[in-house]
Amino acid sequence: MTRWLRNRRFIFGMAVSLLAVAFAVRGVEFAGLASALADADYVWLIPATLAILVGQLLRSIRWQALFGDGPRPDLRNSFEILSIGYMVSAIAPARLGDPVRAWLVDVHTPAGGAEALATVLAERAIDFLTIAALLALWVPQQASGLLTDQMGPGVWSTPANLSILALALVLGVYAGMIAVSYFGGVADRTTTQVLVRVGISESLSGRIGRFVGGFAEGFAPLRSLKTAALVTTWTVAVWLIGALVYWLVLQAFDLQLPFSAAVFALGATALFAVLPSSPGYVGVFHTAIVLSLGMFSGVPKETALAYAIVLHALTIVILIVLGVVSLWLLGLSGSDLGQRLRGEEFSPQA
Repeated sequence: MTRWLRNRRFIFGMAVSLLAVAFAVRGVEFAGLASALADADYVWLIPATLAILVGQLLRSIRWQALFGDGPRPDLRNSFEILSIGYMVSAIAPARLGDPVRAWLVDVHTPAGGAEALATVLAERAIDFLTIAALLALWVPQQASGLLTDQMGPGVWSTPANLSILALALVLGVYAGMIAVSYFGGVADRTTTQVLVRVGISESLSGRIGRFVGGFAEGFAPLRSLKTAALVTTWTVAVWLIGALVYWLVLQAFDLQLPFSAAVFALGATALFAVLPSSPGYVGVFHTAIVLSLGMFSGVPKETALAYAIVLHALTIVILIVLGVVSLWLLGLSGSDLGQRLRGEEFSPQA
């Protein structure tokens, strides 16, 4: 923790979270907040929990698909490693769960760590593109208003333009990932040669070069239309299940809002998650919920904040429980993981 406190990115993220918390609670009547929390029907958290578990399973299946026909984790390993990665990102700064996943794949599965890291980054990009497309096509008016409110006027200020922009972005990034995959061999050789010339040993340069090449080639499965179709199908299913979780928790607060409101709130939290923040997206998550529900249907701030607190707590608790159980199933301890995090040993062996 001391090392993290000296990290500028961590400090900046904490500052952003504190500002977001201040915004989320500004003007809130805490008696009303307490009343909303006390009056909620928490029975709705049971189906919401089941939906989160189903979503985690679908994410595991989708992650498997991103490996294509090459070596990949089996479904059990995929679920366990994904769960550990999400737990780490929930409790540690700087989104360390992603490199942890690559390391675990390298150590516990037939797949390579470099390829795994590429799939994780592809997963992030595809998730972001999918939710952007869902917002632009499902709730274009509200999505346009949210972007304009946060980023100022632009091409996104017109709902029709936003829809076109979202689809163009999806196609552009997908084409970019495919293009990167064709440079694996070149990246391997070029990286090795450059590092040798600057004085790094040939052995270490070769290892780093193979890692860079493997990373680039990790996007290769997306060249297959079958793989791309499978990944797209599972990704849409993942986000619809995510929206279902949001909608179920809305029912706990007797907010009679359409499913599109849950899609909008989910999209807002996903977009705000790209901001640097404290572990678990504290503050930015709550601000995204308060803003989105207020913009969509004028939900009182006290109710929206109570909803955000419960939804966030439910998600974080489930992620931590799944992560701890998955550590045990993989034969790892918290100290093993902590030692890896403290050592920053995230580069898988080539």
